[in-house]
Amino acid sequence: GLLMGRYFRAWEKAVFIGFLLFLALSPFTLYQAARFLSPLPEASQALSGAIQGSWDAARDRDMEKALSKYPDSSDILLTHALVEKRRGEYEQASSILADALGTFPDHGAMWNNMGNLHGILGDLEAAKDAYGKSIQQDPESASPHYNLSLLLRREFSFIGGGREFQKARHLDASRVEDFSYVS
Repeated sequence: GLLMGRYFRAWEKAVFIGFLLFLALSPFTLYQAARFLSPLPEASQALSGAIQGSWDAARDRDMEKALSKYPDSSDILLTHALVEKRRGEYEQASSILADALGTFPDHGAMWNNMGNLHGILGDLEAAKDAYGKSIQQDPESASPHYNLSLLLRREFSFIGGGREFQKARHLDASRVEDFSYVS
């Protein structure tokens, strides 16, 4: 009743309501301010650098720190493998993923990338097996279906490749369009 009564002036009511809103929102705003003002941990810097495509010696150090601090992080291990793959160190990337898959055997993205590496290294049967495991672990992901379609077409299995392409397209048409544009 005090805010609605005649005991306070209009500007006093506005200040009081503003103060109540500030109190109600302060946990959120303080958390966001702290995140904005805090430097990114090594893991975040490494992931960010890999996503942005900017990689240098400083990012290598961030990755090493992140790996030592979070040796069992699936995201860090996958990022490490992708960075090695981007550098052309396919055997190293494959080794990293093989070790990581020992710890995370149900990680669909890791299996998909392992399939990519097997394909690059010329082991097409292992690539098909890895894509199959990726599809088994993450059936809603378009990427392994698309990659498997490319592999099957490379082996002149156009019907199987077309079938996998249609599955990928059904799951995520815009992403498959992006894949098709890139490749």
